[in-house]
Amino acid sequence: MAAVRKNLTGETNGTFNGIFAGEDFAIQDTINKGDGTAQDIAGWSLRFRIYEALGQNLPPLLEKTTAAGGIVLTDPTHGLCTITGVEADTQDIAPGYYPYTLWRVDSGATNELSYGLIQIGPND
Repeated sequence: MAAVRKNLTGETNGTFNGIFAGEDFAIQDTINKGDGTAQDIAGWSLRFRIYEALGQNLPPLLEKTTAAGGIVLTDPTHGLCTITGVEADTQDIAPGYYPYTLWRVDSGATNELSYGLIQIGPND
């Protein structure tokens, strides 16, 4: 399965597609097979990370996993997962555009599922 680029930026129909610094958030993602149909992700372990920049070998600014409860397999037979966080997760991240990745991290089955830029908006 090839990773899919998905940018979480800008607005769609008046709804902000990123997250706001210092606020709770929920990001829904659907994992699809190469043919575009939903991938059954039941039992999968996932890891979501936001980085300051790619290629700098720095720790992520934010990490969420299924193991720690930050990612829930919302409707696994239809490939749907939800990544959640609380205000403390992003309160120290400056507004801007950051690279992110979503990986399957099961033993023997580790692969990148999606990647792109996520916009962190200001908390007004």
